[in-house]
Amino acid sequence: MCLPTGASPASRTPAAVYAVSAVSALGGLLFGYDTGIISGALLHLRDDLRLNSSEQEMVVSVILLGAMAGALVSGRLAARHGRRRVVIAVAVVFGLGAGAAAAAPDVNSLIAARFVLGLAVGGASSMVPVYIAELAPARIRGRLMVLFQLMVAIGQLIAYLCGWALADSGGWRTMFALAVVPAAAR
Repeated sequence: MCLPTGASPASRTPAAVYAVSAVSALGGLLFGYDTGIISGALLHLRDDLRLNSSEQEMVVSVILLGAMAGALVSGRLAARHGRRRVVIAVAVVFGLGAGAAAAAPDVNSLIAARFVLGLAVGGASSMVPVYIAELAPARIRGRLMVLFQLMVAIGQLIAYLCGWALADSGGWRTMFALAVVPAAAR
């Protein structure tokens, strides 16, 4: 959904602002989901890919390295291309990273996919709240700013529920692939 670029925040309709903010806040949901899903997937990953302790540590922690890089790069990209475009690009990166993680044939591919997911996590954490704040009129800005953090927590909850639901199936690929759905919705 695109709002007129010349419109002032006060002249924007609240329904449109809420809709755009909700779609943008899906970045928070993906942030929470992609950082939380590893707890349910790791047990199956360890067995399927025969991961040693060091490899398990890399699979879990590389998303944080990607997040640092994504947060640093997204600000410069937003200055050059605009926040809206960066928020859309972050959604694409989330989708690509989730798909790559689900299809990873070996540990190195999975580590690379988790790094890509980290880039999206960092980009979302730095750009989505700013985008929502700039979009919202002052009278509802506080309400909408909470939406991103709420979605992070909901994403973590969904990740844990998916991990629990798929625990007996060994479906770690499905756990990662499910993140493509909200990424596509953004």
